[in-house]
Amino acid sequence: MKKNEFVKIITEAVRGTEEFAVTQKETEVYLTAIKDAVVGAMANGDEVTIPGLVKFVVVDVPARVGRNPQTGEAISIPAKNKVKVKPLGELKNSVL
Repeated sequence: MKKNEFVKIITEAVRGTEEFAVTQKETEVYLTAIKDAVVGAMANGDEVTIPGLVKFVVVDVPARVGRNPQTGEAISIPAKNKVKVKPLGELKNSVL
């Protein structure tokens, strides 16, 4: 699903409620704000949970020695951070 399709689905779902009708442009602003909040928290190494949907965790991957597949030569792979995604609630039950 592309971003514009996602925004349209959210907008239509919210329009069904009389007290909180929004435009697609407003929905896109909200979606961008959510994305920015998640990215900012993850950049600080924080864990982010969207209840009933997904949990994002920053995981440290230690440095290690790998092999160049063409030459077989040992190479060092530096340590890095990685994002681990864990489905929760309804998403977990419907997909897994």
